Amino acid sequence: MMEFLRQWLTGVTAVAVVLYIVRRICPGGAVGKAAEFAAGLILLGALLRLPEVWDKGETQLRQWRRDTEKRTEELERLREEVLLAVIEEETAAYIWKQEPSLEVEVTAEMENGTAKITSVELQGPYDGEVSRWIAEELGAERQVWHDGET
Repeated sequence: MMEFLRQWLTGVTAVAVVLYIVRRICPGGAVGKAAEFAAGLILLGALLRLPEVWDKGETQLRQWRRDTEKRTEELERLREEVLLAVIEEETAAYIWKQEPSLEVEVTAEMENGTAKITSVELQGPYDGEVSRWIAEELGAERQVWHDGET
């Protein structure tokens, strides 16, 4: 928008300077008056371009806002995906650190802007104490245990 306004102002200034020079070199009398009238019309035309320039700037600004909102949404989705991946990996590592004999896979989802662990899948024999610890410590009510035999 500012670029369009700058261009308009530069154009009006250039037209005014050229018209001033033409006015100074024009002879007096009827030809001079006609030249001054034509110069006035040309300057008026340059001045009246402001709404057109303004509209172009507004259109460009609206497009820029739409593009910015779209990109912001994309970046927010990407941020959530990365956040969930980190939470899943770190939580799985935390569980594995507590019980190294288990293979662990954690699933998390965003709920009202907050990451929440939705399920934990464990490969190894069921352990009630570990299961309670996971439910209490991590809030993961959905646990799937695979004993390795089935």
